[in-house]
Amino acid sequence: MIYIFTGKIRSGKTSKLRGWVEKRTDIGGILMPVRSGKRYFFNVSSGDHYSAEADKKEKEIIRIGPFRFSKKGFERANSEILDSFKKYNIVIIDEIGRIELNNKGFAPSLNVIMNDKIKLKKIDLILVVREDLLKQVTKKFGMSNFKVITNIHDINF
Repeated sequence: MIYIFTGKIRSGKTSKLRGWVEKRTDIGGILMPVRSGKRYFFNVSSGDHYSAEADKKEKEIIRIGPFRFSKKGFERANSEILDSFKKYNIVIIDEIGRIELNNKGFAPSLNVIMNDKIKLKKIDLILVVREDLLKQVTKKFGMSNFKVITNIHDINF
């Protein structure tokens, strides 16, 4: 089942998810929390975290608005998401937004997941999407069977 966890910008979606996954060992995927004003990738299963923002020396970046994200960081995160897709029955991707609508960011791993219809039927995929981008995201990635949630505790597994 695909669950789309949605809400407004800065409404605490990532923080709520992080609290929800802390007590579990059966979930894989990536969260993108903010710490000390900087975005970073957090691997849910391993606990590893690394910068999502490009440093000044990086030449290959993904730019969206005022943000400069690390292309290398996203490549690693996509690899970790696909690894989670193979190993776990619950996979989180935080978040699918404007970058992915431009075929960057998490778009590569989400496309692989969405195209594997057989495996996708066997897992629960939790996507974080801002409510103002919900229609665009579901259309772009061909999502027709999904459940929109605004409270992470609405997922019962």
